[in-house]
Amino acid sequence: MVDYQIPITYVVSASAVTPQQGLEPLKLSTILLLTTDSPLSAIEGSYIISRTLKGVTDVFGTETETAMQAQAIFAQQPNILANDGYLIVAPLTSTSEEVDGDTVVTYETLSTAIARIANEIYFEGILTTKDADDTEMTAASTAVQAMQNRVMPLPRSSSSAFSGIFATVGDNTNTKCLYYSYGDNAAQNARIFAAAYLSKALSVNYGGSNTTMTMNLKDLAGIHADTNISETVLGQCESAGADCYPSIEGLAKVVSNSQGGMYFDQVLNQIWFVNTIQRNVFNVLATTRTKIAQTDANLEIITKAIRQVCNQAVTNGYLAPGTWNSSDTFGVYDDFFRNIEEFGFYIYHQPVAEQSQTDRQARKAPVYQIAGKEAGAVHSANILIYIEA
Repeated sequence: MVDYQIPITYVVSASAVTPQQGLEPLKLSTILLLTTDSPLSAIEGSYIISRTLKGVTDVFGTETETAMQAQAIFAQQPNILANDGYLIVAPLTSTSEEVDGDTVVTYETLSTAIARIANEIYFEGILTTKDADDTEMTAASTAVQAMQNRVMPLPRSSSSAFSGIFATVGDNTNTKCLYYSYGDNAAQNARIFAAAYLSKALSVNYGGSNTTMTMNLKDLAGIHADTNISETVLGQCESAGADCYPSIEGLAKVVSNSQGGMYFDQVLNQIWFVNTIQRNVFNVLATTRTKIAQTDANLEIITKAIRQVCNQAVTNGYLAPGTWNSSDTFGVYDDFFRNIEEFGFYIYHQPVAEQSQTDRQARKAPVYQIAGKEAGAVHSANILIYIEA
């Protein structure tokens, strides 16, 4: 006789559902250093990753410019490590030939190297030890601008840059013009200044509270004040939109200037804001196990993902409630101004009923529009004092 056992699934069926995977948040704190220095021994692959100065000096030695820039990066407080960042060091590929009995080494262009490494690993900031001429730097600046989510300092030590390359790339806001002329090897010192500057600028943890910052009047550890900067040169920096590191009554401080209508912190904040919204909405679509229906009620899921980023932008200090002064508005007129004044941002999408049939059939969401009021920053002040005897 057989004893039958009825499985429990006849009554209750259960299965575990694991979450769908999404993208990690954008950190905006990794730096690529393209170097002309040769490693002490062969490295595996085309780059190394390091979170310490020793990790760089073990590979490239202690007397190289690569080591000097790495020291400037990790010496800042805070630096890229404050947001789980790291340094990528990639040797520039080179060819050599004999010319009149001398060995001439030719390195790949920065544009080529940036594109090559970008296909292998993600990074946001770009530095180099190469003493690249204006033509090469202009090409690199144009390439970086097209990438949208990367930034590159352009350091120069000669005043010819004010009417030269600074003017040429001035509208490329993802390239930050920097002027530094102190010391015997001024060109190299300017590149080290750029390394310190970029590490400080990329130290912002956007997931925190009141963490966004301006580079104006910041200290850079290990960088000597550029005492060659007079009031005349300071005015040239301002006109060119170049940041510099003068001595202000004996105190070394970064002086930040608007380039192409934007300060460098605005550029970084916008990169974070745009890319984080993009990733949040992608994660909503990628982690939903069923679907987001083309209804106004379901589109609130996407709106919520955007609102989450906007709220964090207010928390970290990038956005703030205020008065909207531009003539550009959208959505519901009264709601637009009220939301900007109360929250610092306004989110709107066209109702599904007004969406074109073509977009509906293509399964597109209605266009989302976001208005945000930047919190701004104070860089200077005028003070009037009235005294009566």
